[in-house]
Amino acid sequence: MDFDGGLSGRADEAVHRFPGTKVSGGALAAELSEVAGPSYPYFFTGIRIGNDFAMVTNPDELFCEFGLGIKKQSPFKYTMVVEQTNGAYGYVPTAQAFNDGGYETWFGEHSQLTTRAGDIIEKESVGILNDL
Repeated sequence: MDFDGGLSGRADEAVHRFPGTKVSGGALAAELSEVAGPSYPYFFTGIRIGNDFAMVTNPDELFCEFGLGIKKQSPFKYTMVVEQTNGAYGYVPTAQAFNDGGYETWFGEHSQLTTRAGDIIEKESVGILNDL
């Protein structure tokens, strides 16, 4: 996923997190993109058991808003969102959490997410559930 500059205003944290990074003005996104490192494969899985129960998996720890959104949009009476499957890539905060800073808004030690990542994961998860 791409980095869209959702971390504006957090230059001090960027420099601390990525030593050698020099950030000024609007250069934050470009600087972080250069040091963020390669992307990685991302796998979703959906499983349906009967007509009422389904599970959808992802390799992250989603902020609860995304899990609740997936469940709300699921066509199944009971839906389980299973995290840290097929990998363990870290927390996926809401766009608001990226802007506010604080609780684990950096995605792992080696990569950056777009602030839209959670929305993308939610949409893809719901799509998988609808296909089951």
